[in-house]
Amino acid sequence: MPIPLKEEIRLLSMVDILGPLSEEELEDLAKRAPDTFLEQDDILYSPRKAPRGFLSSRRAGCSSTR
Repeated sequence: MPIPLKEEIRLLSMVDILGPLSEEELEDLAKRAPDTFLEQDDILYSPRKAPRGFLSSRRAGCSSTR
């Protein structure tokens, strides 16, 4: 289930390296960074495939931005 934009901005603002960003910048980041939802046993990372982008864990799931 998608996270509401206001909640996503709030969660992003809690990340240390993103804290200095303005609310407008966080909103832009949230809009440009689609959520990725994983099911049990889905592979998020493989040593043969380098990760691309920023990864943050939210709630019980994980999401990735590219």
